[in-house]
Amino acid sequence: MEDWLAAQEEASAAAIAAAISATHLTHTRPGFGAAVTPLPGSVLASPEYARWDPEPDYFYHWARDAGVVMMAAALLRRRDPAAWDRRFADYVAFSLRIAEAVWEAPNPWRATTDAQHARFLRADADLAGRSAASIRAEPRVNADGRPDFEDWNRPQFDGPALRALSLLSWPAALPEGGERLLGLDLAHVLAHAAEPAIGPWEDPPAARHAFTLIAQRAALEAGAARLDPVARAAAVDRIDAALADLWVDEPPHMRASDRAAPGESDANVVLGALLQADPAAPFGIGDPRIAATADHVTAWSRARFPVAADAGLVGRWPGDVYFDGHPWLPTSFGFAEYFYRRAAVEPDRAALVARGDAILAVAARLFPAPGALPEQVDRHTGAPRSCRNLTWSHAAFIAALHARRALG
Repeated sequence: MEDWLAAQEEASAAAIAAAISATHLTHTRPGFGAAVTPLPGSVLASPEYARWDPEPDYFYHWARDAGVVMMAAALLRRRDPAAWDRRFADYVAFSLRIAEAVWEAPNPWRATTDAQHARFLRADADLAGRSAASIRAEPRVNADGRPDFEDWNRPQFDGPALRALSLLSWPAALPEGGERLLGLDLAHVLAHAAEPAIGPWEDPPAARHAFTLIAQRAALEAGAARLDPVARAAAVDRIDAALADLWVDEPPHMRASDRAAPGESDANVVLGALLQADPAAPFGIGDPRIAATADHVTAWSRARFPVAADAGLVGRWPGDVYFDGHPWLPTSFGFAEYFYRRAAVEPDRAALVARGDAILAVAARLFPAPGALPEQVDRHTGAPRSCRNLTWSHAAFIAALHARRALG
């Protein structure tokens, strides 16, 4: 497996680099009569030219995905500091541009959209008079910096938190505009801490989602020196109270949100814990509530997915039906990272490392030729499902691999 890990690391690093500032690509959306050419600094969730035919169209800049990807980029920076600093500076400039954008109606795609696609257009009223705060709560924008002109669920509050964390984790001085962007994002997190919004999987209705709450908490802790201590402490208290309400005693696990029923654990709770730098922090990787939730997610994943029976691959939540609901690579690699990071601070190191290695080993078996990593794998065969080449999957793999190597 070691040879495969090294080769896939090269492939994933190249995939991440290729998703940033992909100005040589142009994606057409014929049903909307639209074409998109990415601007420098945009981060494509996927560079594939897909149009829900059947693969999903992920040729967008998601604030959440971009934040996760740039945190992985921080781990890759030592390979070529100048190149990665340039990509990061472009990302900061693009992010500041969209964070301070002024949007106008009507929807410019309306005039060119065919009758079949008209129902997917965003309402003109939803584009007019948008405040800066509401724009920063947009899940995604077009990679050319223009708004998302398709109908989509919103608002989403994990984006500003993850973007702030990507800025705070960069291992070099922030480029021009970085401090301003960081201030805007931290202010947004502070203002909207523990407020209902759509979650990381972007399904309605709005709720207090564990992932978003933990991401907000991590951003407030990491950016504490830049915030009023009283306001920050009050926001963290609201978050912790909301998270505590998600705990279920039997079987022990955290619900995905305050709208989720007991038993509806979600892998993104564990992904949220990874964002906290301090293992001992409440709802961090050392918290027994997170460990119980990881076990709960693993148990229902093994029962639901034959391919995960002895491999530790995990899905999102038990009722997931997106592309029929299969194991996801971003969640599975996130679990591997979680087990490795727990192994660094807990006595039962060997068992935790084995759980992480089982996940990477099945990835090596399913994708023996290093390269593209999909969003999902078929529950029976392990074949790629949904998006064939997801940038988040590459970022999650890089983070897991670095956590493994940090064990020595």
